[in-house]
Amino acid sequence: MKRSTLLTGLVLLSMFVWLGNANAGFGIRVTGPATHVSLDQFNDYVDIVNSGELAGSPYSMNNLDWMPEFSGEIMYNAFSMVDIGVGAGIIMGTSELAIAAGLENWTEKHKLRSYPFTATGYFRPAWPLGPFKPIIYGGAGLYYTKWSFSMAYMGTGTDYSYEWELTKWGFGLHGGAGFEISILPKLSVDIGVKARWANFKGFEGTGPNPEVQGEEIDVLLGSGMRDDSPWFGPIAVDEVDDFDEGEIDLTGYSIVLGIKVMF
Repeated sequence: MKRSTLLTGLVLLSMFVWLGNANAGFGIRVTGPATHVSLDQFNDYVDIVNSGELAGSPYSMNNLDWMPEFSGEIMYNAFSMVDIGVGAGIIMGTSELAIAAGLENWTEKHKLRSYPFTATGYFRPAWPLGPFKPIIYGGAGLYYTKWSFSMAYMGTGTDYSYEWELTKWGFGLHGGAGFEISILPKLSVDIGVKARWANFKGFEGTGPNPEVQGEEIDVLLGSGMRDDSPWFGPIAVDEVDDFDEGEIDLTGYSIVLGIKVMF
């Protein structure tokens, strides 16, 4: 009984929204260009490597803090001051260390790709600010996140090349504020800032076993020490007790520049 009542209420609410706004329209909004994320575990690992093993050398790894972020949304003008957006985006970053010494070359690469699928409500209060229309918004999203890790060596010893990819679906929240400026009746641009909470654990994948040529093993994302050296990357399932669980923390803030076209 409760379920049927809830469904009936949702249907009636949808009809009210649709019929209550005869001038409702659809549009497209694209945004960018950059986000600042935490990634505390990985960035701590990079800082330890740079200040320890690589100290005094011409080599270093880059932190992953500021990264490109882009998204696109389908917009629905639900009310005169309310828009609803459903969209998808990408957050991406790469950190690489390449060392060349004589005939030997060694590389380590970390690559992040996160794809947020979001739903957002936008509220435009009728404040008298001339051509600048304030926007307040908030929403939630599902994030499909991939962390790729590779190591390769070429030189006087035995050459090798390994690559692992670990993935995770996670839930995140976001909200922000800014100003919208109308350029044409159906075209506007906006600028603002966005805050995000999105911290994910439980990354899993499969990849090569460096100890056994040609063997694939299940791996998890781990953080800690390996052979007296700092480590952030894949660990075999049976090593889980020797490491902390690795996490990808995308919590942070974004600079948002947007373009919206309504039809």
